[in-house]
Amino acid sequence: MCRLFGLYANIPVDVEFSFYHAKNSMVQLSYSNYSGWGIAWFNGVKWELVKEPIALYGSERARSTVRRVRGLI
Repeated sequence: MCRLFGLYANIPVDVEFSFYHAKNSMVQLSYSNYSGWGIAWFNGVKWELVKEPIALYGSERARSTVRRVRGLI
């Protein structure tokens, strides 16, 4: 089963906490939901999308991507 994280905000927010530091973070959940991960966000001009068919916990690209996500998510 996959997990979906959704966030709507009226100011730019940082999602790294939810992905890596929260009690039930997305990275913790990825140990039992390891089919892949992805994230999409609106950067103020266009939608951006990054996804991989590997577990979030094993992705080298995930942390750097999540750190650079900015915008009204």
